[in-house]
Amino acid sequence: MLINIIDNSIKYANVKSIIKVKLYRDKGNCVITVEDSGIGISKESLSKIFNPFYRVNKKICRERGNSGLGLAIVKAIVDKYDGNINIESEINKGTKVKIKIPLFLQVGNNLVK
Repeated sequence: MLINIIDNSIKYANVKSIIKVKLYRDKGNCVITVEDSGIGISKESLSKIFNPFYRVNKKICRERGNSGLGLAIVKAIVDKYDGNINIESEINKGTKVKIKIPLFLQVGNNLVK
């Protein structure tokens, strides 16, 4: 899951891009953020980004290899664990992906680690 996010940051980075990865615990959640200073994603694309086979930049995808499934798979995994994923982006400034996954799952009346 994290590999898909980092891989996207690398694929859409330019030579001087910086990629930051953070992992921390916050109020019973595991929080992962991946932030880059790459090419960014348009608002129109952000609304479609989790659709299977959707590609933000078809030219770069062909050149660098991208099936269009990575973020759809990440979203499915995050949803499976009752988490959430949020993407903020600005063209030519970069993208920030934030994933929150509960450290404990509700199974019946019990909390399970």
